[in-house]
Amino acid sequence: MRKTRHKHRQPVKPNREYRDSMFRFLFGNRKHKDWTLSLFNALSGKDYTDPEEIQYQEMGNVLYIQIREDVVFLYGGSLNFFEHQSTWSPNLPFRMLEYAARQFAAIADKNIKAVYSSRIVKFPKPRFFVLYNGTDRTIPAETTLKLSESYDTISRSEELGNAFDLEVVVHVFNINSGFNESLQEKCRPLKEYTWIVSAIRKETARGRSLKDAIRMVIRRIPESFLIRDEILAERGRVTAMIFDEEWNARQMEKLRNELREEGREIGREEGLEEGLEKGITLEKHETIKVMLGEGFDDVQIIKIARITPEALASLKEQFAKSETH
Repeated sequence: MRKTRHKHRQPVKPNREYRDSMFRFLFGNRKHKDWTLSLFNALSGKDYTDPEEIQYQEMGNVLYIQIREDVVFLYGGSLNFFEHQSTWSPNLPFRMLEYAARQFAAIADKNIKAVYSSRIVKFPKPRFFVLYNGTDRTIPAETTLKLSESYDTISRSEELGNAFDLEVVVHVFNINSGFNESLQEKCRPLKEYTWIVSAIRKETARGRSLKDAIRMVIRRIPESFLIRDEILAERGRVTAMIFDEEWNARQMEKLRNELREEGREIGREEGLEEGLEKGITLEKHETIKVMLGEGFDDVQIIKIARITPEALASLKEQFAKSETH
C-alpha cells in the first residue's frame, strides 16, 4: 500500500477538484447571465437591463472546500460577491474579507507600477450578499453581519476600546419557503430554486432517501419553470450537486448538535477547556476525518469541531498511521 508518512505535517492546499453547487450552477451560468442580473436587481433594489455587462470573476486559490458556492462578478462599477449557505456561520464577514482581498490583489497585480506611484489606483465598490436556505428557523428574513462583531473588545479604555479601522458588512437573506417572498417574486429562478430545495426536504421528511427524493423532485419540476430545461439537460450533475450540498449540511448540523450537547456535559464535569481536549467521540472522530478528506484546513476544523490544535494534530497523526497499514 502507498506510504503516506508525514502526510499530517504537510500544509493543506486549496482543493482544485471542486464541484459547483446548485446555486453557482444557476447564478454563475454564463449562458444565463439574465438569471444573475435578475438576482442582483432583486437583492440590490436596482433595475438594470443589460446582462451582457456582467463580468464573472474567479476566486483564485482561496478554495479549501470541495463544494464551491460563490458567484463573483463585476457590474455597474461594483464587485459583487454572492454566496449561498445551507449552514449558518457568524464568520461570513471574515470569509468575504478574504475573498475581496484576493480580488483586489488581482486588480493591483495588473496595475503593479501604479500601486507604487503617486496616482491612485481605482477599485470597484465591493458588495457582499449571502442567501441562506438552511434548516435553522430562527434566522431572520434579513440581517446584516459585521466584521467588527468579531473584534476582541477586552480593551475598554476611552482611547482605544471601540476604535477600529476596518469593517465588512454582509447582507444576509433567508430564502427558505415562507421568507422573503417578495424578493423571490422579483427573481423567478431564485423562487424556482427554493421550490426544488423545499420539495426535496419535504420528501426526505416523509422517509424517502435523499437520492430518491432528489430524482423524484427533478422529474416533477413544473414545465413553466425557467430553470427546468437547464436542470434536465444536466440531470446527473445536478443530482450530485444537490446530494453533496444536503449531505454536507446535515453532517455539519449533526456535528454542531453533538458538540453543543457534549460541551454541556463535559463542561459540567471537567470544565470546558479540559472537555474540549478530551471530548472526541467516535462520531466526531469520523466527522473530522471526513472534513480532512474534503480539504478543510486546520483553522476551519478547530473552529467547527471545537477541539484544540494539539488534539487535531494527534488525530491527523493517527489517520496518517492508519493509512500506512
